[in-house]
This record gives sequence, structure tokens and C-alpha cells, in this order.
Amino acid sequence: MLPSANSLPVTKAARLLGVHPNTLRAWADQGRVRCLRVNGRGDRRFLIEDLRAFMLEAEATPGPEPGPTVWEARVESIAALGTRLNHLSSVDEIGTAICLELRELNAYHNVRVYRVEGEDVVPIAWRGEVGAYTGEDGEQLRLRVGQGITGWVAQHGRSQYLPDAAADPRGEHVPGTEDDLAESMLLSPMIYEDRVIGVIVLAKLGLDRFSGDDLRYLDIYASIAAQALVNADINERLRAQERTLDQQLRSQAELLRVTERILTTLDPADVIAEIADSLAGLIPVDTLGIYVHEPAAHVLDPLLARGVGTEAFMARRLPDSGEVVSDVLANGAARSVSRPGRARGGVEPAALILAPLQGRDRVIGVLHLRRMGEAACFEPREFDLVRLFAAHVSIALQNALAHKAVELRAQTDALTGLRNHGTFRDDLREAVGQAETFALLMLDLDDFKAYNDRHGHEGGNRLLKGIAGALEGACRESDRVYRYGGDEFCLILPGAGEDDAVDVAERIRAAIASVPGNGRRRSDVRCSVGVATFPVDGDSRDGMVLAADRALYAAKRAGRGRVSTAVDSLALAGEFVPPRTPVDDLESEPAPAG
Repeated sequence: MLPSANSLPVTKAARLLGVHPNTLRAWADQGRVRCLRVNGRGDRRFLIEDLRAFMLEAEATPGPEPGPTVWEARVESIAALGTRLNHLSSVDEIGTAICLELRELNAYHNVRVYRVEGEDVVPIAWRGEVGAYTGEDGEQLRLRVGQGITGWVAQHGRSQYLPDAAADPRGEHVPGTEDDLAESMLLSPMIYEDRVIGVIVLAKLGLDRFSGDDLRYLDIYASIAAQALVNADINERLRAQERTLDQQLRSQAELLRVTERILTTLDPADVIAEIADSLAGLIPVDTLGIYVHEPAAHVLDPLLARGVGTEAFMARRLPDSGEVVSDVLANGAARSVSRPGRARGGVEPAALILAPLQGRDRVIGVLHLRRMGEAACFEPREFDLVRLFAAHVSIALQNALAHKAVELRAQTDALTGLRNHGTFRDDLREAVGQAETFALLMLDLDDFKAYNDRHGHEGGNRLLKGIAGALEGACRESDRVYRYGGDEFCLILPGAGEDDAVDVAERIRAAIASVPGNGRRRSDVRCSVGVATFPVDGDSRDGMVLAADRALYAAKRAGRGRVSTAVDSLALAGEFVPPRTPVDDLESEPAPAG
């Protein structure tokens, strides 16, 4: 993310405060003034409102350390400028806003805002208040880097105060303007990441009409403007890309219809189906196949095949060197190949189109179209259409897979890969709502803290991963395993009565006892399991959790490392039931113990 336009780098912020940059860094490290870290280098940025608050506090707090100089009106204007520029999205709008803002704050007779484009210094906004300056145009003001005073600032990136601009040997007369005008001038580069991206030029009638504070202020102003221009450039490029894409889609009405359907489909399987159905209607082919490329093994995994000879298409394959598909994978460019002639070796002649499905940084798949027959070929129009279609399919497929990945991350525990507590909450609600028999197992690892203390958190994490695998291996195919958090797990067993649930729990207990530890055959970590069945032991979501929790408590009280049912816990019904952990919070009031 780019920094906001109402923020300043260290050097500009320090200049605003009237201190050395190292002093400001020290204040930030001490927590006296807030700073933000941006970009991969961790550069500091200071919000103008934070600097203003710091200055006001320094003024009001006497001490041995002098407070920074305050330009109250100008700080207010800088903050307001940053806010306004953040709401502008075009370079022209930002240039005009700079001119108007500076006019309110400094009675200039001329202001020019330039941007650097390669070797050119191009005016984007200007405003003249006297004489011929009111009629300036962009072509008059256009310069090369290094040309004139403005070009010199663009080249060297250094601010300039010229008490008598006409006397400066670097100056060049602008055609059509007065050449003997007595004026003073301020020039400040707009710098972004050590690169000059523009120059602000401010002029006043008369000699020596500016102060050092005016230049200091303009430098800070230019820093804000630089960030805003960079943001606007990015926005404009994005809008240009969007316009180009829009034009492409409008040129192909049918493709637009197809693409819209694909872009609204988030399930990858549905995306694949849309590809097949849409292309079949767009381009007549005998066979259509879609492969995903696995770069590690350099294999093509089939996702879909339609038409003639689909059996061959649905086989996993290794692309041979010299094959067209290998060339497409290596170069990321679509190929159209015609192979006319008589059938040889049982292979019919065919024309092929192979289009890459592009990922962020590699080819993630191949779209394969085949038209068979001795005279088979694809027209250039069809080839272009397939390429355009494949580009949009790539985007849609990436979006769909990314959506699935986000959903999966939201539903699973990052360490073990099991379903997480949020998923348990939803699944338990659904199981109760279906009003069909199921069992709930709640288990807690015995002495896991001691194991963690001996082997460290890394060792504990490895053990938890091993236990997650043991849980999935010990339960039935229909059972669902969840990690509550910490060393707590639970399972929902659809259709299971008490006897079935106890059998599963005993298998789980034995499986966990045999999980290898840190360099040992077994970890010596055991588990206690509580079993509850619906609707016998509980007829609501909270009731089931409470029944299973009590059964787990009974197992712990009975000596740990065993399985207890809700019935076993009845003898302890009058005893204190330990408070539920945060992961047991199911967004409802807990049922009273009893």
C-alpha cells in the first residue's frame, strides 16, 4: 500500500519541526511522536496531524529541551492539503489543486507545477496573475531535464531560492513573456523514493520577496504533492488498463457474456464447466481439454476433457521436449498448429490451438482445442478469440482458487490442518438442526504442558501435528475432526450411538498413545475423552457441549488416559464443573451446571 498524501518522510517532517532528522528518529523511538513504517525497507512516515499534536504539546509543556517551531496556519494548510489531495485521482486535478492552494497561502504572481517524464519536464498546471503570464500555455513551458532553472532542479533534486531570478545564469526566457521582470523565485523538487518526479515553481514580483521559511514550507508541500502524484499515476494507469479491457470486451459481445458468467463463478469446478460449455458454443471443435501444470514434477494434470478421444485427454502426462505444449509452458505464448495429411500410425490429422493459462508469475495450465480432419485448420480470428478467452479464464480461475484458499484458511487450523473452532461451531449447529443421531467427542491431552516444557514449543507443535494425523486415521470416514485450540480437540460422529462413539474414542486413545515423540518411540502423552450422544445426553448445541465437557471431566477425575460417557459423569453432577475455555464459547449463554 502506498503512503497517504498527508504524511511526510523523516527529512521533511524534521524540517517542519525545525530539528535534525536524527532527533526526530530518537523522539519516535522514545514514543514521543508516532511514526508509520512503509514499503519493504521499513521507511518512516509521519502523519501531519501527529506532528501538529506533538508541536502543540511541546509548546504547552515547559522543559529543558526547546520545543519545535510552530507554523500554526501553515501546518493547518498542509494537513488540509494532504486530505484534499487524497481525494483526487487524476494528475491534472492534483496540479490544479496545488496552484489554488498556494495562491491562498502566498501571494504569488506565477506558479507552475511540472512532472518529469523521462527526459522531459512537462507542465501539468500553471497560473499567472500579471501581464503575459496570464496567457502561458503548456507548449511554452515545456522543458528538458537540465534546461533552465526548472530543468536544473529536476536534474539535481535540490531546492532553490532565487532572490533575483533574472540574474541567475541558468535561467531561460519563456517566449511570449516579459524578459526584464524583477521577480524572486522558489523552486522545490517533488521527490518520491529518491527520484525527482516533478518540480513546483513559485514566483513573486520584486526582489528577495521570500524567506527561508517559505522555502522550507514549499519543500514540505512538494513532498505531499509527490506522494499524491504517484498515487494518481497509479490510479490513472489502472483506469487505463480497465478502459483497455473494457474495449476488448465490448468488441466481442459473446465473449463478454461468457466472461461475465465465468467471473461470477467462485467454485473452480463450476469455472471448468463454464469454460467447456462456453467454448463449445463459440468455436466448433472435436476435442477440448484443460490441464493444470505442476511445475515441481513438470506434469500436466487433466481437469476436464470434452468431445472425441477424452480418455486420452484425461490421462496424466509428461510433456515431451519439442512438443508444442512444452513450448507453450516454457514461453507462455499461445500456438496454433495445423497438421494436415493422411492418418499415420492410427493418429488422425488435426489442427491444434494451445493457449497458456497465466498465473501471477508462471503458466498454471493449458487450454487445448483440437479440430480433426485432413483439411482441419483454425482461422486467425478463432485463434485470437481463444487467446483472449484464455486470458479471462486465467483471471477467473485464479480468483476462484484464491477464494477457495481463503475459505479453507478461514475454516482450518493453521498448525494442524484440522477444522477450527469456528467451523465446529457451525457444524454442531447444523448437526443439531438436522435432528438426527450423532455423537460428540471432546478430548484433552494429558500432561501436554509438561511435554511442552521439556521439548519446547517446536517439539510441542510437531507432536500436535502428529496427533492430528492420528485422530484422522483412527476415526471413521464420515467423522469430522476439529481443533478447539491448545491441546483440546473434538469430533462430530454422524449417526453414531454411544457404543459406536466409545469404540471410536478407544481407537483414538490408543492411536494418540502411540504417536512418536521427540526422538522417542512414543511421546508418553495420553488423552482423556468425553462422549455425549444426541439427543439422549443433550438436545441443543450448548447441551451437547456441556454433556461432553462433563464426561471429559469425569475421565480426568477417574485417573486420566481413559474414555468416559455422559452417563459416567452423572455421579459428578453435584461437583464443580471447571469453567469452559474461550474456545468453548459458542456465542450463547452457558447452561447452568447441575
